[in-house]
Amino acid sequence: MAESAAAGYLQARLQARHGQRPGEDEWRRIEASVDVLHYLDAVRQTPLKRWVRGVSPDSSSSEIERLVRANWRDVVEQGAAWAPKAWRDMLLWCRWLPDLPSLAHLLGGGAVEPWMEKDAVIGTFARERPALCLNALSDTELAPMQSALASGSDVREAWEAVFQDLLPSAASAATAAEIEQLIRIADRHFEEMAEVPDDRDGQALRAELGERFRRVFRRAAGTAAALFAFLGLEGLDAERVRAGLVTRRLLRRVPEGLTWA
Repeated sequence: MAESAAAGYLQARLQARHGQRPGEDEWRRIEASVDVLHYLDAVRQTPLKRWVRGVSPDSSSSEIERLVRANWRDVVEQGAAWAPKAWRDMLLWCRWLPDLPSLAHLLGGGAVEPWMEKDAVIGTFARERPALCLNALSDTELAPMQSALASGSDVREAWEAVFQDLLPSAASAATAAEIEQLIRIADRHFEEMAEVPDDRDGQALRAELGERFRRVFRRAAGTAAALFAFLGLEGLDAERVRAGLVTRRLLRRVPEGLTWA
């Protein structure tokens, strides 16, 4: 496929999927649901249904989390299939983002929880001792992070280092700059979220993050950078659905007006 044709195909797919994303009115309708059953029914009437594939009203909170992570990997793999071949490894590296908090927990000496051992990805490196957890990465698709982690990088830094190494050599300077901007946007969001008071749910910061991703999506239209911005928006949707499900599973009935966990 010629480069221009490939870019046109990618942009057409991204615009079609982006146009299906729910607006705030639709989110308010979904989040008016007071329990898991009604929340699931509301989500399944929208394109967000891809995030709840496999979830049932009886799913435990850990099962919900596992399924949302698996559905995220499916969405990333679909996006990588749309992209020019040179970009696929970099895109596929994004599959592991939802697993990074568990890895950080374990490398920090956290206990192996029972649900971790049952997880198809996390179970491959879930070890009680951080050194054993780090060694176990060599047999997983997260192995490229191992040397950076062994040298003292934190999990996010190690993931980002591999991500940047996967940038295709043929990438234009403009596209590389847009991707670097996305990394800075994400890093800034993590720093801001760490400073949110315990009595706030961070909804405003997530809305700001979404707007920043949308600006890059529009500005980088027709390039691979638009796909990374699109995945950022998809990740926010997945996080919001996950919060809605887990909150309703743990609280059974949610207080009126509660949105994000």
